[in-house]
Amino acid sequence: MRQTLALVFGLLLSLTLTATSSDLASVDSLQIEVDGDTLFICEGTSVVIVASGASDYSWSPATDFSDPTTNQPTLTPSASQWYYVSGMVGDSLCTDSVFVQLFDPTFEVQLSRTDTICPGDVVIATFVAEGPITEITWEPEDSVSSPLSLDTTELAPTETTEYVVTATIGNCTVMDTVTVEVVPFSLRLLTPDTMYLCKPDTDDIRIVLMPADADIIWSSTDTTFEVQVTGSNQVATVFPDITHDYNVTATFRGCTLSHDIHVRVDSLPELDLIVIPVKDPYCAGDEVIIFAADADTLLYPDIEFMWMPMDGQIQDSTNTGNVYVVLQDTTNFVRAVTNNACEDTSQILLNVVPPDIPLSVTDTTLCPGDKFTVEVLDREIEDLEWDPPQGLSCTSCFEPEVTVGESPMYTVTGEKDGCPVSGMLTVGTWSFLPITFIPSLVEACPGDEITVSIDTTGIFNLSITVTGDNSVSCSNCPDPVITVGSDGILQVNAEERSDSACGAFGQLPIVIPQPEQATGDAIFVCAGQDTPIDLSGMGFINPRLMIDNGSLSCNTCLDPVISGLTTQAILTVTDDNVSPGFCVRETLIPVILADTAEVDAFVISDPSPSQGELVGISLVTMPQPPPGTVFEWVVNGVPHNETTQTVTVQLNEEVNIVTVSWINSNGCLQTYSEVIETDPPGVMIPNAFTPDDDEMSINEMFRPTLEGNVSIDNMLIFNRWGQLVYEGNDPDGWDGTYNGEPAPPEVYGYLIRLQFPNGIRTYKGDVTLIR
Repeated sequence: MRQTLALVFGLLLSLTLTATSSDLASVDSLQIEVDGDTLFICEGTSVVIVASGASDYSWSPATDFSDPTTNQPTLTPSASQWYYVSGMVGDSLCTDSVFVQLFDPTFEVQLSRTDTICPGDVVIATFVAEGPITEITWEPEDSVSSPLSLDTTELAPTETTEYVVTATIGNCTVMDTVTVEVVPFSLRLLTPDTMYLCKPDTDDIRIVLMPADADIIWSSTDTTFEVQVTGSNQVATVFPDITHDYNVTATFRGCTLSHDIHVRVDSLPELDLIVIPVKDPYCAGDEVIIFAADADTLLYPDIEFMWMPMDGQIQDSTNTGNVYVVLQDTTNFVRAVTNNACEDTSQILLNVVPPDIPLSVTDTTLCPGDKFTVEVLDREIEDLEWDPPQGLSCTSCFEPEVTVGESPMYTVTGEKDGCPVSGMLTVGTWSFLPITFIPSLVEACPGDEITVSIDTTGIFNLSITVTGDNSVSCSNCPDPVITVGSDGILQVNAEERSDSACGAFGQLPIVIPQPEQATGDAIFVCAGQDTPIDLSGMGFINPRLMIDNGSLSCNTCLDPVISGLTTQAILTVTDDNVSPGFCVRETLIPVILADTAEVDAFVISDPSPSQGELVGISLVTMPQPPPGTVFEWVVNGVPHNETTQTVTVQLNEEVNIVTVSWINSNGCLQTYSEVIETDPPGVMIPNAFTPDDDEMSINEMFRPTLEGNVSIDNMLIFNRWGQLVYEGNDPDGWDGTYNGEPAPPEVYGYLIRLQFPNGIRTYKGDVTLIR
């Protein structure tokens, strides 16, 4: 073994002064911040010593200090001896001391074995040193169990390794080198230690063995599963029917190396695609489900599905064998299924009738009055219908003639192979020269006659029409007279003397002035109740009544009955008693609901109730309802049998709606509703348990942890073959046995039905049994 000594400079020693009795003063001692009274220092090295808590420092013997009057001098010890520092703490002279031991430390690593070991064997390393070891490191440290341990350390190299061990003793760094000889022997897997096969596939387990002539044995935990070995025993072909474990073991010069290989064997269930409903062809927008028999997740826990194409037709792309589809076009739907090493692809073609009707023209722009023909190119379409009919020569033919200007857009609908189809035609118009009018706006009352002057500069062949309940004195003159009857438009078409436009066009709005507004006194009614009112004496002439909420018994009388009012409303009375500048007067009368009792909230006996709990609920109103008031309570839509102001109800839902109705002090029916949330029961299902029946008795049973109003209705446990190993509702759960014997450690599937206040809920999952 080789040993090396390294010297480290600059170690700081921190001291705290202690008072003496030289000046007969009583001073509390200060704590010394070093471990013990001895400092180990390598010969020929220096350290920085730090003292604190005083002033006017003095170190001795002074010849060994770089500056004996500072609190951080550098000490170069000349011999192993005591060193002192003194200083003033207040009015007291204090001293402290440390013994410096000069030494040249020895360090040796001793091994429990010096012979050649097998790969992975453990060698114990211990240390022999002069002085206390404060730090230790190993290089390399990948095969060292505790590279920072100051006591014994375990070495487990897989090949011959030279270790460099570095230790710190005092302010010295020392090293030692040791070598552990290992038999040149290795066994390495080239394939993963977990392999996946799809039944009935085979695969090869490959290893690298050094030396190649080492003895090797391939084995299976069940001899019924065959292993064929080739290539100097370094390739093994396996073909198990079910998931199985294999082992390869090699021996060389008394050493043994081994690897376990887990071969996971999977398969795929029969999952032929079926479409519901069955139809050929389908219509665009049809909703179908493509599905297969559900794969049992206990038998196929890793099965995954992927659907294509993801073009928006598939509405549900979750990892299931079934999808919901809204068809848009003829599509070949493909489903890829994987279960670890198993893969399969299925596809199904769904024919869809194109939803669009092909037209010879879909968009054109012409002058108003021009005509053109549009043709439906698919003559197999039935029940053709064009809309709107304006401007079309026919509405159910394949080639209608279109007159431009009658409508900017036409739609055509029909049916093909039982599917609705449609098309659209957009018709634009070229611009017109604008026609101007004097006045630019006709604002008059019904019955008024207004003369209009039309600017005919550059235009001829006028064609005048009017809309609404209005009339015009002529159809081709520059100064027509309008007899006003309602809001409307005077429209003029004309020819123009240029080629820059289709013609000339103008519109003159006819507007009835807005009514004069007045406000009447408010009327008070009960919400939802029939209330007669009296409008006589308000000076109305020829009244017309309208209300924006509820209904009226008559619309032209002065004593109507208001019914069905649920909110405040406005009663509008229109009459002919008008001021100059107005045609009619509108009187707006507020209809106000009678005051209702002010409800702060329900007072609940338990502000944070649990789901299913019985709680008391009180209605707090201001003012209080009259004595003997009957309260009708409804909880989650179900009438309650108590009719008092305070009731006891059971809150079975997480979100409960409680409603109460009563007649308030103003004689009006009043209703108040409030949402009351409850704390749902808590459920926690573990994913592993250890039925070891040991003294700790921790995690011995598998059962859900329940809080609140919830209990086990039934619990089923299945092994990985789908066998039922436990069924029951015992709150203690499953003890990990099957047929009276301990069940093997593996992953089990569970199906647990829990009884909640509002019904049964089912939980599925898996749990690992660990022994």
